[in-house]
Amino acid sequence: MGCILISNARIFDGTGSAPFAGDVLIDGNRIAAVGRTGAASPTAAERVIDAGGRFLMPGMAEGHAHLSFEGVTATEDLIKPTPETQVFTAARGAKALIDAGFTSAYGASEA
Repeated sequence: MGCILISNARIFDGTGSAPFAGDVLIDGNRIAAVGRTGAASPTAAERVIDAGGRFLMPGMAEGHAHLSFEGVTATEDLIKPTPETQVFTAARGAKALIDAGFTSAYGASEA
């Protein structure tokens, strides 16, 4: 996988600074550079994605997730489902987190 440049984004970098207009250069699976618009050279990228001014931020981590608790209203609900049902319920819970922008989750009770 080559370099990808995401240009024309509104970047929230998580440092406490205000969001700014900028570009992000991704090399393989790593962020290689983040800077103000025009700071990165588009020639360094195999692919350029115009974010069109959309918001771009680091992925979020969910520190307390219960992926298989969807629809649980009583303790008995936790022991009724089959293992197969719990797998599908957890997959739906994981998809909901991904759709909300989370890139990782920790659920110690479900390890």
